[in-house]
Amino acid sequence: MIRNILVMIVFFFGPALLMFVARSLFFMLRIWLRRKLKQAAEPQVIDITPVSRRALPRWFYVLSVMMGLLSAALAYQYLATDGAEKKVYIPAHLDEQGNVVPGHWQRLQTMPAE
Repeated sequence: MIRNILVMIVFFFGPALLMFVARSLFFMLRIWLRRKLKQAAEPQVIDITPVSRRALPRWFYVLSVMMGLLSAALAYQYLATDGAEKKVYIPAHLDEQGNVVPGHWQRLQTMPAE
């Protein structure tokens, strides 16, 4: 039940978060375009400062997006198919001979429908 509530919360707030990110990216794109236009109007200045401006390769970004999508899909599949094995806890008790049996987890035995 808690899992279902968490999944509902994620799917309720997920689209709102995506729209917020899209709005922020659009705003940053407008600022970037405005700055580029302003730089184009300024005179060209040669900068000789030794700064490494090498960006990460494009394959890294593609790989990170693919890994994120894969992990999200696998998590959704695990939650949707009840991947967790159902178990019940058997507390410590005495058996027929009077020996103490420690508490343990046991697989839930389902009765066949008649």
